[in-house]
Amino acid sequence: MISVDGQSGQVPSFLREIRKSGTKVIYVGYLRSPELITPIEHCKSEGDEFEERIAKLAEHDDGIIYVSAQDVAKPGDASYFSFDLIHPSRKSSRIIGERVAEVIKSSSF
Repeated sequence: MISVDGQSGQVPSFLREIRKSGTKVIYVGYLRSPELITPIEHCKSEGDEFEERIAKLAEHDDGIIYVSAQDVAKPGDASYFSFDLIHPSRKSSRIIGERVAEVIKSSSF
C-alpha cells in the first residue's frame, strides 16, 4: 500500500492523483488503544508502521498534512472509544476534529 520511504504504492499514487488538481489533503491517522484489550489491538504495530510511512509522504509534499491521533486516548480509558472499542467516541472525535480545525486555520487551506 505504501513503501518504507512513503514515496510509492497505492496510497501515495491515490493522494498524488488528488493533488494534481491543486487540492490539499489532510490525512488523519488512527486512534490507538493504549492499555486496553480491543478488537484492533493485534494490528497496532502495522498501524504504527503505516502511519510512519504516511508521515514520510507528507514530509515530501507541502500539500499533504498528516494529523496523528495516536496520543488522543489516555491509557486504560475506554471512554475514548465507541461501544465497539474500535471507533472513536464523541469525546475523541471532538479532540481529533479540533486538531484538524487547527491545521486548517494555521495553514493555507
